[in-house]
Amino acid sequence: MAYEFLKDITEAGQFRTKSRTDSMDSQQIKDFAFMDLNTLYMMYNEPAYRAQAQAYAAETIKSRTFDRARVSSTDLYNAIYQSKQAGAKINEPELKQYLGGIASGRLASGQARGQLQRLESSLGIRDSRLKSIRRRVQDYASLSNSNKKVLMPMVNKWYHTNGRYGQLYSSVQLMGSVDGTLSQAQIQKPSVWDKVKKNAITLGAIGAAAYAIGRKGM
Repeated sequence: MAYEFLKDITEAGQFRTKSRTDSMDSQQIKDFAFMDLNTLYMMYNEPAYRAQAQAYAAETIKSRTFDRARVSSTDLYNAIYQSKQAGAKINEPELKQYLGGIASGRLASGQARGQLQRLESSLGIRDSRLKSIRRRVQDYASLSNSNKKVLMPMVNKWYHTNGRYGQLYSSVQLMGSVDGTLSQAQIQKPSVWDKVKKNAITLGAIGAAAYAIGRKGM
């Protein structure tokens, strides 16, 4: 079921078509990659979404190198590949360590804090909104619900404006709708909400297999 879930999410994505990719400049692609890295850490720290984050991270690093465009891989994989093509000097060993830690369930909060800060630098992130999101996300493991109510609308709005076809966007909306950190008005589009419900059905089924996928991807 984990593999079926990953197949489902790659059927629609930010880089699924050439026109979507071509509509983004190099900085937008780097920003998108960094947003997905932050979103994965949020999901990793929510028990109901941890298995999904593990499976997604494992799939992203499955090929071991970001050497070519892979339509069948994740948005994050393709965003990293496109960022490299645009000249980003990404520390790949650290990137793989970060994603591998999520995939295996062994990423500690202190480790994630430093890695997110350094990945922000290596991706050349200048967007003040993304920097503000990262400062909150790096402490997500201890974030209060009131602070999540500040963070989640920021993340949701960023995806709606800059990555509405992103594979993790529907997971953000599901998280926010279930725990009340997003209002119904912030669930932007019926088509997205349909995807949210589909992901909700698959979440329970992938838990048992996610750890095995994580080990395979490391």
